[in-house]
Amino acid sequence: MTPSPPRQNRSPITHTHPPHVFTTTQAQAEPEARGEALQQLSKPPHSMNAPFLTLAGGSPGSSKDSMDNKDPPMLPAQPRVYAARYHQLALLCALILTNAVVWVAFSAITPATAFVFGVSSAWINLVALSFQICFLPGTVVGYGLMERWGLRATLLTGGVLTTVGAALRLISLYVPPASYGGGSGSGAYVLLLLGTCLAALAQPLLLNLPPQLAGQWFAVKQRDVVTSLAFMCSPLGNAVGVAVAPAFVGEGGEGGHGGTSARDGLRLFLLVQLVVVAATTVWAWLGVKDRPPSPPSRTAALLVQQQQDKQHEREQQHQPSIPTWQALKIDLHRCLVLNPSFRLLFLCFGLGLGFFNALLTLVGQLLSPCGYTDNESGALGGIFLGTGLIGALLAGLILDATHRYSLCLKGGFMGAWAASLLFISALRPDNFAFLATSFALLGFWMLPLLPVAIDNGVEITYPEAPEFFSSGLLLSAGNLAGLPLAALFSVAIDRYKGSCRVFWKPAAVFVFCVTTLCAFPILVYRPERFGRWEAEKQQRRQQQQQQQQGRVGEGGEGEGQIGEGCGRV
Repeated sequence: MTPSPPRQNRSPITHTHPPHVFTTTQAQAEPEARGEALQQLSKPPHSMNAPFLTLAGGSPGSSKDSMDNKDPPMLPAQPRVYAARYHQLALLCALILTNAVVWVAFSAITPATAFVFGVSSAWINLVALSFQICFLPGTVVGYGLMERWGLRATLLTGGVLTTVGAALRLISLYVPPASYGGGSGSGAYVLLLLGTCLAALAQPLLLNLPPQLAGQWFAVKQRDVVTSLAFMCSPLGNAVGVAVAPAFVGEGGEGGHGGTSARDGLRLFLLVQLVVVAATTVWAWLGVKDRPPSPPSRTAALLVQQQQDKQHEREQQHQPSIPTWQALKIDLHRCLVLNPSFRLLFLCFGLGLGFFNALLTLVGQLLSPCGYTDNESGALGGIFLGTGLIGALLAGLILDATHRYSLCLKGGFMGAWAASLLFISALRPDNFAFLATSFALLGFWMLPLLPVAIDNGVEITYPEAPEFFSSGLLLSAGNLAGLPLAALFSVAIDRYKGSCRVFWKPAAVFVFCVTTLCAFPILVYRPERFGRWEAEKQQRRQQQQQQQQGRVGEGGEGEGQIGEGCGRV
């Protein structure tokens, strides 16, 4: 098979080498010109042409024959994990959580915030929507950083952007509006929006990293649960931000601390945010690393070896690195054009994540016509999040134990669809207990779909596309879909006719249609392979075969020595 076109490589990694080592088979040949790379985009990526690790000096076609008869770089024979991996996970989780707090900081105090900045509530809502608008541009920026500089630089850039954004938001409260009580507050608001957009650009740099960090630091049996835990830090941060904000700033323009003004309460709230975000970024600066000293799995070792081989070949042939925009175009073509399974996942998951974002954004507006208070809406949101965290943890454990990626994805979508039907039937006045049960089931089935879908996307695009790119593409689809879905959902809610007791309300019809369009197409999802997991299994089979051949060789040598002894006698 003609090799897939290359993409820009990260800086090579060196390792210390024990006596028994693995090497790779022949490195994929690089196209000599950009035109050849683009022509190869028509080649399907599904038959994996990536080299696999074999025993040094082993099978025919090894890289010994391909690199001027020189010994290729070596990798450790046995994967090894380090205790520092938990520190790296804690750093990423802390940055994701603090960024999520910045995201929803004004959601629970919108009227008071609008009063302080002298704008309408719609303009304050735009501040939160900027995170969804900026997700795709931030993913492109993060892709370039990840390809050129690696995990550490990408994560630290996300932390610095969040810190600078939090600082600008705090400074905006010291810029006096033209009229404090209700006139134009354009200067302060523009600074507030600018700071929020910087934090919004940081979100994809952080939120797309869990699969990458899990693959580079954790063993095969831990990757999926680590991905689930890291992704759950974002909704957890949202919950913390919504719960904490009213403690600093009360509704209607009054502060939450002994009658202080709303502006003073906001200043204290944003100052605390800035201190926490800055401290977390400094912690990350001191502790985050690109990779462990040696790979934790065979697939991680394979990717490192591929990067070293390609870098070595480029240096020999004096070839320049592929520009980021061209590498982005190649990976985009591989995922969305040449990979039908990823394309189906992209559409279904993007629609589902967009609906999830719209539901959480408009839950108060949805429940208000049925007579439920803001406190009850908040309690239902907490139930949704609590059961969702439990479901995500269970999903990660199940995936690590079984690696049944397709089955877990389909089961999650169908469970979420069934829970949405229960939610529709429960959406009536004076029905809080039933409604709480439906929210619990919705959270349990919907929230785990986030890490499960991301794991599926990473698996079915390995090794053609990097983990950061596949996860970023899926999350960008959900954030872009969330904007029009939220607008349509809001229109459907406003079209309640008569009593809320009517079953097929416009909002209920909207929920049913969207969840059905998400759930049923995914039933035909049948990827040809799950690349990372297949690579691990193939490596294990090769290792076992080579070990068996070694035992047979040792046995034959022993029999020959016995025969020589008998002849001499």
